[in-house]
Amino acid sequence: MEIFNSEFPTCTNTLVNNNPCGTNPVPTDIFTNMYLDLLDKTDGGVNSIEVNPWRHTIYLSTAYQPTSTGPVTGRVYRGSYNPYTGDVDDCWSDITGNLPNKVCVAISSNASKKEACSENIFACVRGLGVWKCDIVNEFDVNDYAQNRFYEVNNDIVIASNTTITLTGCTLAIATGKKITVEQNATLIIEDNSYLYACGDMWQGIINNGGTVNITNSSTIEDAIEAVHNQNNGIL
Repeated sequence: MEIFNSEFPTCTNTLVNNNPCGTNPVPTDIFTNMYLDLLDKTDGGVNSIEVNPWRHTIYLSTAYQPTSTGPVTGRVYRGSYNPYTGDVDDCWSDITGNLPNKVCVAISSNASKKEACSENIFACVRGLGVWKCDIVNEFDVNDYAQNRFYEVNNDIVIASNTTITLTGCTLAIATGKKITVEQNATLIIEDNSYLYACGDMWQGIINNGGTVNITNSSTIEDAIEAVHNQNNGIL
């Protein structure tokens, strides 16, 4: 049996950097345009925050009291951020769902890179135990935003004469799924977008006579073939 040195390392008790934000840090209010304006609620505030770097998401549990004599209730919100710039999206979604209308004292998410297609969050609700919620954020070619995380659990087809642009997006793609770019369609992947498999390898992009443009440090990973060109597709 190997015996490790049991002595604690010597500490100098010197604070290396007592102000990592600089001498005049400027805070950023990330509650912009939140559906629930906490500033207008009595006794409002955030109980906990969870950041998931793989999904580019921020989860907040909040407490508020609609009136000075009413009960204190709680909600859970989800927002998005760009991990490359640090910018936080100005749209927050209420994902409280069927959680008890009580204050969540803590929230936590469990998704790693390979588990991102099936993330859960766990909410500790005051006096009512711990609850698990499934979080799904499917990618829809007709309704999507930039600088977001999306799960891809189905094949994606970009129809002819259509352009889809992914700017700073992360797509976690299920095993064996593919993105097909039809004739005269265009797929632009730019600004650090990241496409990878959550599980075993995904099929990749099938360029069936369209145009695929990958720029600005974007990455395609875990695909059987990153881009397969056919029918005179342009890459």
